[in-house]
Amino acid sequence: MKNSKLISLLETFSEDEMNKFVDFAAASYHNTNEALTRFASYLKKQHPEFPAEKVEKQPVFQMVFPNEPFDKKKLSYHMNYLVNLAGKFLAVQQLEKKK
Repeated sequence: MKNSKLISLLETFSEDEMNKFVDFAAASYHNTNEALTRFASYLKKQHPEFPAEKVEKQPVFQMVFPNEPFDKKKLSYHMNYLVNLAGKFLAVQQLEKKK
């Protein structure tokens, strides 16, 4: 995951932006998928370095989906969902700056 689009995007976030993004992901208006909220929260703990050993796919999957067998496709979908959610977050941030 270290070289993924998701991690590359989140590496550009400041600490404040990362905190706001996790709050954004937790808001039911923007996201009703609890797994994405757990995923964003876990990645916040790894920000800004995102150590390779902390963002390996299988351990991350187990953090996001406890008690489920590893499913690479499911993780990939959720990584993509989180990238899309981050895009929405950035759009909202830009709108708020223009006010």
